[in-house]
Amino acid sequence: MTAELTYRDVGASLRGEAPPGFHALHRETLIGRGADTFATARRSLLSWQVQRRSGVRVQTASDVVAEGVEAVADRYARALL
Repeated sequence: MTAELTYRDVGASLRGEAPPGFHALHRETLIGRGADTFATARRSLLSWQVQRRSGVRVQTASDVVAEGVEAVADRYARALL
């Protein structure tokens, strides 16, 4: 799978700014404590669950996030509870 990026200002977030027409969102929350919580969070992060559970559709040939893995992600409408 090879896909072109769909936005012009690639790398803007690395400079601490949002591309024109977008706004940056930063949130922090305590999700728990201890090794079991950390392991669960790690598994979720490295299996695309953080993106999928936040309303991002991820298309990829790999179930695991890793260097060199390509993914196409887009937002879709989702009711917020």
